[in-house]
Amino acid sequence: IHTDRFLDCSNQKWVGTGDTIATTLSIESTIESLTPNQKYVFRVTPINNFGSGPEASITQQTMDVPSTAPTRLTVVSVTSNSFTITWNVVTDANKYDVQIKLASESTSAYQSVSNVVTAPPY
Repeated sequence: IHTDRFLDCSNQKWVGTGDTIATTLSIESTIESLTPNQKYVFRVTPINNFGSGPEASITQQTMDVPSTAPTRLTVVSVTSNSFTITWNVVTDANKYDVQIKLASESTSAYQSVSNVVTAPPY
Protein backbone atom coordinates (compact mmCIF):
# COMPACT_ATOMS: atom_id res chain seq x y z
CA ILE A 1 0.00 0.00 0.00
CA HIS A 2 1.32 3.42 -0.85
CA THR A 3 -0.58 6.42 0.50
CA ASP A 4 -0.32 9.97 1.83
CA ARG A 5 -0.90 9.35 5.55
CA PHE A 6 -2.69 6.70 7.61
CA LEU A 7 -2.51 4.83 10.92
CA ASP A 8 -0.47 1.62 10.79
CA CYS A 9 -2.45 -0.62 13.17
CA SER A 10 0.40 -3.12 13.60
CA ASN A 11 2.52 -0.62 15.55
CA GLN A 12 0.02 2.22 16.20
CA LYS A 13 2.11 4.78 14.31
CA TRP A 14 1.13 7.22 11.61
CA VAL A 15 2.79 6.53 8.29
CA GLY A 16 3.58 9.55 6.13
CA THR A 17 3.90 10.36 2.44
CA GLY A 18 6.24 8.05 0.58
CA ASP A 19 6.23 5.35 3.29
CA THR A 20 5.35 1.84 2.14
CA ILE A 21 3.91 -1.01 4.17
CA ALA A 22 3.98 -4.55 2.77
CA THR A 23 0.52 -6.13 2.80
CA THR A 24 1.17 -9.18 0.65
CA LEU A 25 0.33 -12.70 1.80
CA SER A 26 1.97 -15.58 -0.04
CA ILE A 27 0.69 -19.05 -0.83
CA GLU A 28 3.05 -21.82 -1.88
CA SER A 29 2.48 -24.88 -4.04
CA THR A 30 5.20 -27.44 -4.81
CA ILE A 31 4.83 -29.33 -8.07
CA GLU A 32 6.90 -32.53 -8.07
CA SER A 33 7.96 -35.27 -10.50
CA LEU A 34 8.84 -32.84 -13.29
CA THR A 35 11.39 -33.66 -15.98
CA PRO A 36 14.88 -32.14 -15.57
CA ASN A 37 15.95 -29.36 -17.94
CA GLN A 38 12.44 -28.67 -19.26
CA LYS A 39 10.54 -25.38 -19.48
CA TYR A 40 7.14 -25.36 -17.82
CA VAL A 41 4.44 -22.71 -17.75
CA PHE A 42 2.59 -22.42 -14.46
CA ARG A 43 -0.80 -20.75 -14.33
CA VAL A 44 -2.73 -19.71 -11.23
CA THR A 45 -6.37 -18.61 -11.33
CA PRO A 46 -8.14 -17.22 -8.26
CA ILE A 47 -11.60 -18.70 -7.64
CA ASN A 48 -14.37 -17.79 -5.22
CA ASN A 49 -18.10 -18.53 -4.89
CA PHE A 50 -18.90 -16.19 -7.79
CA GLY A 51 -16.47 -17.66 -10.33
CA SER A 52 -12.91 -17.40 -11.63
CA GLY A 53 -10.83 -14.24 -11.74
CA PRO A 54 -7.98 -13.29 -14.09
CA GLU A 55 -5.06 -15.71 -14.27
CA ALA A 56 -1.35 -15.12 -13.80
CA SER A 57 1.34 -17.26 -15.42
CA ILE A 58 5.10 -17.70 -15.27
CA THR A 59 7.58 -19.78 -17.26
CA GLN A 60 10.38 -21.58 -15.42
CA GLN A 61 12.94 -24.18 -16.44
CA THR A 62 13.75 -27.05 -14.09
CA MET A 63 17.36 -27.74 -13.17
CA ASP A 64 19.28 -30.23 -15.26
CA VAL A 65 21.15 -33.13 -13.72
CA PRO A 66 24.39 -31.92 -12.08
CA SER A 67 26.90 -31.02 -14.76
CA THR A 68 30.10 -32.13 -13.03
CA ALA A 69 31.36 -34.66 -10.50
CA PRO A 70 32.43 -33.48 -7.05
CA THR A 71 36.10 -32.49 -7.00
CA ARG A 72 38.79 -32.87 -4.33
CA LEU A 73 37.20 -36.02 -2.86
CA THR A 74 39.47 -36.60 0.12
CA VAL A 75 39.63 -38.90 3.14
CA VAL A 76 40.37 -36.58 6.07
CA SER A 77 40.07 -38.94 9.03
CA VAL A 78 40.47 -42.71 9.50
CA THR A 79 39.88 -44.90 12.56
CA SER A 80 39.65 -48.69 12.94
CA ASN A 81 35.93 -48.62 12.07
CA SER A 82 35.18 -45.30 10.38
CA PHE A 83 36.39 -42.63 8.04
CA THR A 84 35.41 -39.07 7.14
CA ILE A 85 35.44 -37.75 3.61
CA THR A 86 35.10 -34.25 2.17
CA TRP A 87 34.53 -32.89 -1.32
CA ASN A 88 33.94 -29.60 -3.07
CA VAL A 89 30.36 -28.53 -3.69
CA VAL A 90 28.91 -28.97 -7.18
CA THR A 91 27.08 -25.69 -7.82
CA ASP A 92 24.03 -27.23 -9.51
CA ALA A 93 23.60 -30.06 -6.96
CA ASN A 94 21.41 -29.82 -3.88
CA LYS A 95 21.99 -33.34 -2.48
CA TYR A 96 24.67 -36.02 -2.53
CA ASP A 97 24.35 -39.81 -2.28
CA VAL A 98 27.38 -41.22 -0.43
CA GLN A 99 28.06 -44.88 -1.30
CA ILE A 100 30.69 -47.48 -0.34
CA LYS A 101 31.87 -50.96 -1.38
CA LEU A 102 34.85 -53.17 -0.62
CA ALA A 103 37.69 -52.57 -3.08
CA SER A 104 37.55 -56.23 -4.10
CA GLU A 105 33.83 -56.10 -5.03
CA SER A 106 32.26 -55.21 -8.37
CA THR A 107 30.74 -51.79 -9.00
CA SER A 108 27.25 -53.28 -8.53
CA ALA A 109 28.09 -53.82 -4.85
CA TYR A 110 27.94 -50.11 -3.93
CA GLN A 111 25.58 -49.34 -1.05
CA SER A 112 24.44 -45.99 0.30
CA VAL A 113 26.10 -45.38 3.67
CA SER A 114 23.94 -42.48 4.76
CA ASN A 115 20.73 -40.77 3.97
CA VAL A 116 21.18 -38.40 1.08
CA VAL A 117 23.44 -35.56 2.20
CA THR A 118 21.87 -32.15 1.64
CA ALA A 119 24.19 -29.58 0.12
CA PRO A 120 24.81 -26.32 1.95
CA PRO A 121 23.28 -23.20 0.35
CA TYR A 122 25.62 -21.44 -2.04
